[in-house]
Amino acid sequence: MNEPLRSLHRFWPEVVLTVGLLLVVLIDTIRARGRDVANWLLTMATLAAAFVLSVRLGAQSSGLFEGMLALDPIGIFFKLILIGSSLLVVGAFRFDGSRELRGLGQGEFYALMLAVTLSNLLMAAANDLAMLYLSLEMVSITSYVMVAYLKGDRLSNEASLKYILFGAVSTGAMLYGLSLLYGMTGSTSLPEIRQVLASGLTDANRLTVPSTSGAPTCTRARPRPSPPSCPWPPRRPGSRSCCGSSSAAWPWRAREPGIWPGPSTGRTC
Repeated sequence: MNEPLRSLHRFWPEVVLTVGLLLVVLIDTIRARGRDVANWLLTMATLAAAFVLSVRLGAQSSGLFEGMLALDPIGIFFKLILIGSSLLVVGAFRFDGSRELRGLGQGEFYALMLAVTLSNLLMAAANDLAMLYLSLEMVSITSYVMVAYLKGDRLSNEASLKYILFGAVSTGAMLYGLSLLYGMTGSTSLPEIRQVLASGLTDANRLTVPSTSGAPTCTRARPRPSPPSCPWPPRRPGSRSCCGSSSAAWPWRAREPGIWPGPSTGRTC
């Protein structure tokens, strides 16, 4: 019980972004006059508060929520960059100056901006494969929705659909790679995976991938013995060869006159 509470004291930027996101959605559902201005002010205040709280974290290193997240100087540095970028985008963007976005709901845009900022912060601090995957999926889903923000534009809808298809394929490939990492190391923690890979894989950790094509596995047969060295061309079947042996001992030799087959290395299945 003490571990979540201790981690929560170093998790304030993400908590502030979550509370601001919920308040933006709540204000937008009220349909009150002036809600767009209120949502803009609330979004700016939320991002500014998260930026200040990230600065106050200082240069400290610790694990949060039993190692799922890592708090270190490089993670705090990326948090400041991500929050500052979102703050600049929201501060410089205006719906009134765009012909395509005029009349659309502004609360959705601000909520998506806060959601993608929150997921980016989680991804920057991820210290486990599960947290890395969840935060990356949260970034992807909010990006899909933002691409299709122009609901009445066919090009916007088409771009979002293609983005979803490409994202689904890349997600499947990433999950397959993460499963291989877990199978080789036996852990989803990034520090433990690093230790196992740095120490070298043992025979118990190596992956054996069986054949899944359904085709039988072929083994190379032993080559047939070569005939004795004799001058060319070979003699007729049944006659004595120069080596004193009958050509009948090599029946395969005289099947095609004028052709001397060499050693065979056929495959048997």
